[in-house]
Amino acid sequence: MKGRHSFRPFIAGGLPMAINAYTHLKDTKVPVFITLYTAFLIYLDDVLCHNLDAVSEFNERLTTGKVQKDFMLDHFATLINEFSQHFPRIVYNIMLSSTMNFVTALLLEKETEEATIHRGATGYPTLVRSMSGASEVFALAIFPPCVPVINYVQVLPELVIFINNGKYVNSRFMKRRASA
Repeated sequence: MKGRHSFRPFIAGGLPMAINAYTHLKDTKVPVFITLYTAFLIYLDDVLCHNLDAVSEFNERLTTGKVQKDFMLDHFATLINEFSQHFPRIVYNIMLSSTMNFVTALLLEKETEEATIHRGATGYPTLVRSMSGASEVFALAIFPPCVPVINYVQVLPELVIFINNGKYVNSRFMKRRASA
């Protein structure tokens, strides 16, 4: 938590997510997981600027069990693997895929930051947003692990759309309030 490589600033970014959406799960480890998970997503985005190599190899190293090229990414891999002990198998698998898509989206955004989006590529921004939101993780974590997956999996697409669009809607709302 201390020193040049402190994780503390990133936790401050993850805490509001857990407090605002997961307090109904206070008898579980989910709020702590969400705090740390969100903090790691912020960390990954930050590390990408300084160590593209470590982030670009994260998914491969995660799936093969190799040590990550950044010691904090090892901790992130451990956290992701710990999800398997607290969520149903199908839920964990979707969370894992969503996390890997997030990392891929970071790399895609970096690779294409100078690209011009073609007029006909109308679905491309939605694709990148759906990959970069890790929305499935945040949506599925809402449900207590004791609730059968069949009871909520069919609403996952709507939850993902809501989560992916929430940032845009909230920023527009806040701008309107500030100018009023």
